Amino acid sequence: MATASYITALVRRLRSGDEVRVAEAAATLAHLSRSAENTPAIVAAGGIPALVKILSSDRSEAVHARLRSSSSEAVHIWAAAALGSLSSDSPENQAAIAATGVIPALCLHSGSDNLQVVAAGAVCSLAAGGRDYSAAIAAAGGIPALQQLHSSPSEVQQRDLVPGCRAVRYCSEACAHAHWPAHKPECRRLRRAAGASQP
Repeated sequence: MATASYITALVRRLRSGDEVRVAEAAATLAHLSRSAENTPAIVAAGGIPALVKILSSDRSEAVHARLRSSSSEAVHIWAAAALGSLSSDSPENQAAIAATGVIPALCLHSGSDNLQVVAAGAVCSLAAGGRDYSAAIAAAGGIPALQQLHSSPSEVQQRDLVPGCRAVRYCSEACAHAHWPAHKPECRRLRRAAGASQP
């Protein structure tokens, strides 16, 4: 378990503006956030808003150009990983993270496949918090991105398939319910097509 003063110093580093210090602090916080013993201190030190600020920075072309650098991309990966860990099995942290408005930034994050997978993991962790977050994820356009990331049968078991069409996977039941109005016509079409192809 890390001390509260150490965690507070790390959160201050996130705000320093020095890309190397920010990357080191984000990586350390991501690792520390995996332990439930450290999450209260990270939250109390203001870690959630500091991590969110990294991910919610101006989505201008300059930011996208910076994301092409490995250190800037790493900062975003570590920030998304830390938020995912902080939201895991913690309704209070899920609410605090969702209240920051970061869901669209997580859902629409551009960058490498690694960054998209980590951001999707954070979104899945939030989706486990309930339908309110899943609705925000759906409104931000995150459901199709999550479906694409979970399309490999090796990653998601057959039980995660939509029962009707058996062609689409969701990270959680809450996301499936939130996306149902958009998926329903496609689901019906796929079921009809599957029925027509059977002898």
